[in-house]
Amino acid sequence: INYLGTGNGTRVALRRIPPRKPGAIGPVANTISNRAVPLQRPGSGSEHATRGFTAAARTELVYQGSPVRLTMVRPPW
Repeated sequence: INYLGTGNGTRVALRRIPPRKPGAIGPVANTISNRAVPLQRPGSGSEHATRGFTAAARTELVYQGSPVRLTMVRPPW
C-alpha cells in the first residue's frame, strides 16, 4: 500500500489542483526508506520505492514549470 497508495494518491491530487494554481503534496515515508533493515525487506523496499517515486515526480513537476510543490514528509519514528 505504501508505494501504490503514494503513486495513485499523488496522481489524483495533481488532477484536483487547478492548472496554474500553487499547491503542495506531502507523501509520508518513515526513516526505514534510507537503509535496508534485516527482516523488514518488503517494508524497506516499499518505502525506498516511495522515496524514488517522489523524487521523480518532483523532477517532472519542476521540468513542466508547475507551481505545485512535492515534499516528502518524514516523521522521526
